[in-house]
Amino acid sequence: MKSIIYAYEEQVVQLLQNQPIGDVRGIALGWADEDVYHVFSKIPTNAPTGRFMPCCFRVFTENEFQEAHVTAYNQGKAMLNGLNENPLLLRKVIYIALCISGTQLQKKCYAVDATSEVNNLEECDMRYVPKKSELYSRSKGLLEVDVLENKRVAIIGLGSFGSFVAVELAKAGLGHFKLFDFDRLELSNVARHMCGVNDLGRFKTKAIRDLIVNKNPHAQVSTFEVDINADVPKFQADMADCDLIICLTDENQSRYNINDTALRLGKVALFSRAITRAEGGDVFVLRPGGEQPCLACVIGKGLFSFKSEEVSNLRQAKVKSPEYMSEDDVNATIQVGLSSDIVPICTMVVKLALFELAKGSNTQVASLNEDLVSNYYLWANRRETAYRSWLPMQYFANRPSILRWYGVKTKKQADCMACSLSSATENKAATQDIPVSQGDPTDDLANPFD
Repeated sequence: MKSIIYAYEEQVVQLLQNQPIGDVRGIALGWADEDVYHVFSKIPTNAPTGRFMPCCFRVFTENEFQEAHVTAYNQGKAMLNGLNENPLLLRKVIYIALCISGTQLQKKCYAVDATSEVNNLEECDMRYVPKKSELYSRSKGLLEVDVLENKRVAIIGLGSFGSFVAVELAKAGLGHFKLFDFDRLELSNVARHMCGVNDLGRFKTKAIRDLIVNKNPHAQVSTFEVDINADVPKFQADMADCDLIICLTDENQSRYNINDTALRLGKVALFSRAITRAEGGDVFVLRPGGEQPCLACVIGKGLFSFKSEEVSNLRQAKVKSPEYMSEDDVNATIQVGLSSDIVPICTMVVKLALFELAKGSNTQVASLNEDLVSNYYLWANRRETAYRSWLPMQYFANRPSILRWYGVKTKKQADCMACSLSSATENKAATQDIPVSQGDPTDDLANPFD
């Protein structure tokens, strides 16, 4: 079986257009004993994986192309002789030979191996990382890929929620991202975050940018390592060209500022979080205009309270803890959950984001128009504090239980200081008529069915 070489189509096209004279040095990455290599004529913008090795590209004339294997062997041997015995490098050279014959592109690629007694020359199969949306061809019909390529989404908060949502939107073919977070990846994040130990100490924005580009190399990603609360006018200016704002932060001030920004700019925004060690979670959809409620309307009506914030990282814990508390006691205040408890909530955020972005397009996602009419969605993972009065799930679907989504439709509050200009008679939230036994809700979550 021949080794496989992957090249980026747009880089190959650019080489053919420029018609450089002689060899163009690039880089290749491979994996020992796997016989698969990725080649680049330019340094990749994302953090690649694999072990490095030298690589050459050359555009031949038709006459020269017949002897491309000789050039590949001689050039590869010369480059191998110049390599030192670095164990981090693979002792191979990848050589890509290109030629335009009439209107047809001819290509040959070789691996020159220094691991045997004789420098072996192996002809390899060459494949392309496609230039456009072929990566997402299987999404067509379900999602309008061309529409998503032109959409712009801002994600504020790149923790366990934000990292998952960003990568899933990249998989769907979203073309433009704005990522906001001023934190760096800590060891305590790794168990639930999309990034791993190789990214420790990096800004979460830049580490997630690399994951996005690895899934969608054509995505345009802008990163902002800033506290949005420090300059709200600047943040609002950055949101002006966005089609959707997704708030996945872990503190209240940013949620209020994002709510205000969405109202001022008339942008749809999604707000989501986990509650008390991911016992449950929720998603609120802000659709500005008309009689639609804002985040402050929902908070004021008691669907969830921000009297206390979820403490999800060491930075928050230190700020909220007295100076005399020990490091162990501070760590004990951090409220985190299992990744498997967080993922269902994140998946709902992704589903709602794609639904909002695909509105107006003729896709299968549009079939959710009659389903996703609520503006507040509730999920429960376990029957503990806020949900301890709920019944076991068992075999029933007609009563509130864990591991199911519940949609709640709320009304705009006439006296809301964020989105209403008048203090009319108080409106009561319209809820689904689902019977539920009375519980003792925590400050983090009141019972939405009361």
